Amino acid sequence: METNSPLSCVNLIIEVGSRFEKPHINGITHLIEHMAFRGFIDMNEFELEEKLFNLNATITATTSREFQIFSGICLNEMAGEMVKMLSKIITQLNLSDEMMQLGKMNICTQHVDTDFDPKVVVFDYLKETAFQGTQLGQRVIGPSANIQKLDQACVNHFMYKNYNSSRIVLASSGGTDPQNIVSSAQDHLKCLPLVSEAPDYGPQRYTGSQVIYRDDSMPFAHVAIAFEVPGYNSPEHLNLLVASNIIGSWHKSQGGTDRHAPPLALKSSTSQLCESFESFYIPYRDVGLWGIYFLSARMSVEDMVYNVYNEWMKLCNIITVNEIARGVNATRLQLAKRADSIVSSSRDIGIQLLLTTKICTLQDYEKRFEILSPDCIKETMYTYIYDKCPVVAAVGPTEGLPHYTRLTAYGNWLRW
Repeated sequence: METNSPLSCVNLIIEVGSRFEKPHINGITHLIEHMAFRGFIDMNEFELEEKLFNLNATITATTSREFQIFSGICLNEMAGEMVKMLSKIITQLNLSDEMMQLGKMNICTQHVDTDFDPKVVVFDYLKETAFQGTQLGQRVIGPSANIQKLDQACVNHFMYKNYNSSRIVLASSGGTDPQNIVSSAQDHLKCLPLVSEAPDYGPQRYTGSQVIYRDDSMPFAHVAIAFEVPGYNSPEHLNLLVASNIIGSWHKSQGGTDRHAPPLALKSSTSQLCESFESFYIPYRDVGLWGIYFLSARMSVEDMVYNVYNEWMKLCNIITVNEIARGVNATRLQLAKRADSIVSSSRDIGIQLLLTTKICTLQDYEKRFEILSPDCIKETMYTYIYDKCPVVAAVGPTEGLPHYTRLTAYGNWLRW
């Protein structure tokens, strides 16, 4: 996408991640992410840093369960050179024993850091128990035992099989000429292997279940409750996004007034139900998780869960036009933020192309908002939330968390 910005952002997005890893090599994609900053066959780590400094450019990387993104930001006139640098990551990685050992040491340090972050732990537990027994439930970072076993031959084989032209999207945003990006990509990515084998997504299986790690020494309980919903490619994707924004989010720093628009935020602030909460919708290609994450004191967990389910049941039965309008406005803002900078816009374009093979603009979303009605939201919520088995993950003083059978019973209203 061409803009008037003096900078350009180039994203190399590959359809790889923990979902495409067998259990014995879980974590290999994340290791490749770390190796991207260890230099290339014709350029060591220090030369890479000097090259980026001279280009006034930066490169970042992130890995999820379904894709890996290498992102480069540079001046417009250096966009072609940035494509060349990104292409080296997937074609000329330095996989020497010394560099791989340094990468493994960094991952071991990251293991310790993530284990001390309750939110990361809760969401890892949530996905592991929701998709237990499948590759989608595997952690991105992988177990430390796997990381230590990975070697150059294993990484080379994985990259040859998965880092091929049919699973890569190159997206850019900024002031550079798109033709410059295309010509540079043709020069530097033409050596990628042509593999016609379809990606192995593994089995897609959801299991309503719970995993709880009780630790009464922690000040707050970290709780996540979610349901199986359709993924990114579903026509109900926007309905679920709007429903999530209707529930909204809240933090104690916002104050304890009675002027919050989302009813759950109002109850949380006036009744001190929790420290914070955020509704989420995590869409994958063919499945997703829709729910809420909150922090609550030991004796307030049950009250918070009751109020959460009460708001969910309202979505299924008595949602109003005003609530739809509020959710749509919040969703408009969320979608607009995806296009408010060269970094976020190029990332959004790449992910859309990778998962849907098309681009949905803000104008396209606006047309769908115009026909969105309370009945649409109620039908979607009733289909996927009402009287369905949730998946629960909790860490901390969870004594007050209701039993799983009670949670399931909260998921319906008996009315005459």
